[in-house]
Amino acid sequence: MTAGIRTLADIRAIEAVPLDERLPFRTTWDVFEQGARTYGDMPALSFLMFGSADEIPTTWSYRGLLNAITRTANAFNALGVREDAPVSIVLPNLPETHFALWGAERAGVANMVNPLLEPEHIGGIIAAARSQTVVTMAPFPGTEIFQSVAAALVHAPAVRTLVLVDPAVYLPTPMRDALAAQRTAPVAPRDDIAIHDFHALTAAADGERLTFDRPITPDTIASLFHTGGTTGLPKLAQHSHRNEAFEAWVVPLGSGAQPGRVMLCGLPLFHVNGVTVTGLAAWAAGGHVLLATPQGYRNPTLIGQFWCVIERHRVNMFSGVPTLYARLLDQPIDADLSSLEFGYCGAAPMPPDLIRRFEEATGAQIVEGYGLTEGTCVSATNPVHGEHRMGSVGLRLPYQELRVVDLSTAGEIAGDKPTGEAGAVVIRGPNVFPGYTAADRNAGVLLADGWLATGDLGRLDPDGYLWLTGRAKDLIIRGGHNIDPAVIEDVLAAHPAVALAAAVGSPDPYAGELPVAFVSLRPGAEVEADALRAFAAERITERAAVPVAITVLEEMPVTAVGKTFKPPLRVLAAEASLYRHLAEAGLAGAQVAGRQDAERGLVLEVRVPGRALQQVHAVCAKFAITIEVVVS
Repeated sequence: MTAGIRTLADIRAIEAVPLDERLPFRTTWDVFEQGARTYGDMPALSFLMFGSADEIPTTWSYRGLLNAITRTANAFNALGVREDAPVSIVLPNLPETHFALWGAERAGVANMVNPLLEPEHIGGIIAAARSQTVVTMAPFPGTEIFQSVAAALVHAPAVRTLVLVDPAVYLPTPMRDALAAQRTAPVAPRDDIAIHDFHALTAAADGERLTFDRPITPDTIASLFHTGGTTGLPKLAQHSHRNEAFEAWVVPLGSGAQPGRVMLCGLPLFHVNGVTVTGLAAWAAGGHVLLATPQGYRNPTLIGQFWCVIERHRVNMFSGVPTLYARLLDQPIDADLSSLEFGYCGAAPMPPDLIRRFEEATGAQIVEGYGLTEGTCVSATNPVHGEHRMGSVGLRLPYQELRVVDLSTAGEIAGDKPTGEAGAVVIRGPNVFPGYTAADRNAGVLLADGWLATGDLGRLDPDGYLWLTGRAKDLIIRGGHNIDPAVIEDVLAAHPAVALAAAVGSPDPYAGELPVAFVSLRPGAEVEADALRAFAAERITERAAVPVAITVLEEMPVTAVGKTFKPPLRVLAAEASLYRHLAEAGLAGAQVAGRQDAERGLVLEVRVPGRALQQVHAVCAKFAITIEVVVS
């Protein structure tokens, strides 16, 4: 936060002035117009295509950025983009992803889509958004994004326009010419879909002024972000211009962003963190965003040369998730990191040992924050100029209320928890979204009087710092005893051989759930599961939380933004538990396969010979989960 914001008292002092008198932006368009007026020819956006330290980036000034977004908004308007016909953007991290996002918000509504999803899921999101225009990549070597989107449009019959971004414009001339000689014109996936080239379309549009008159207000819907996993009907969170403009102003108070500061972006732009923390908020403060490769942190060249990129471009800050920081510490630090001040972490709690290792190795400070898509991005952060309490996610943002409460079974706030006691985290303020596109999804999320149930558990200390204790669904309940997975994960993450650790509940007929853990190891490390369990047993003071089993994985499953993805781990844990109990009953030949069902949750299927059917049913009946028995 700013030099004057160190404590909760400072935040309350800021709030003595009404927000409308402080907030310089009413819409996201205001951010770019003011940026062009204020910062003019200062660098706003630079792009590295390959991620190597010696690469010369392509750069846009603040005026150039506004020009590019204006051209895109005008082009979209000419294509018929409106509020009731949003633009779905299915792109990797390219400058055009930003142009399309903010241009679509001015012309209508932007719908950001993860290009790595399966075609059926991409099509479901596009259809749920009611998009008629899709922006995606042209066919390009090494990627199947165009092919995935073409297949996805089978599930999105309302789409009539496909706008293709060709990343070949960022290749050196010899590479670009060689590629052009091998390519054929892309074919529309349906006869009723028209194909346009993004660069040709925007080059022909006016970049100096908007050629259409579309009033937008703080309450106008700006964007739709997919949230809530990859099964079932898509859940799209609506963001208003007020939501995003407020975050653009308030996030720099907690990030230390200032004019000329360089912020590296490697998180995906289909996620709120990538476009808000290392995008809109940086530009609101006059910062310089270094967009690092289409693949972001998934690019091995970028990771291998990360520290040299920091030195070469004098990067001051970047944002990542715990998995990224663990990977970076495996890279030799062979560069001058004197420019690097902060590394932000907000997707998941970061193990204290990993924080200590990173800060000691780099000299930069880890700043943990907290937020969610339904809160537009950030809700709390450690004060960069105040006390950083390792393991907490900091103080609430100015003008955004945060409470820890008891929620009734009906989903109503039943009262506040005493200071220091864990409960459900709820927030209220100008960053809280107006709801999902499907109103029936709002039940239990949007509460009375404007409060949002985050789904997270936490506690507030006497100074207002928030300490997350997990998600309600992540609690391991052993015989009625609630176990916080972080108690296990933090201990295992401190083992020198462990890169990542995740704890889940394994179904048990007697205890309900037993704690088990999964780990992935650092490159070149070797350790036996028994040794890890002994290590954990010595350090976990809560006896019930000591994992009954630890599994070493070749690779930890993670989401597209790098969070540990626990649903497949719960499947593995449930399969192992049922296998063990069947074997103890003399049924070692049974085959068990688990899956996450959109309606029923975790489901196990057991295949057994008919003669063993009665014995299998007797074992399965002891479990409080859905088990289907099939005769093989």
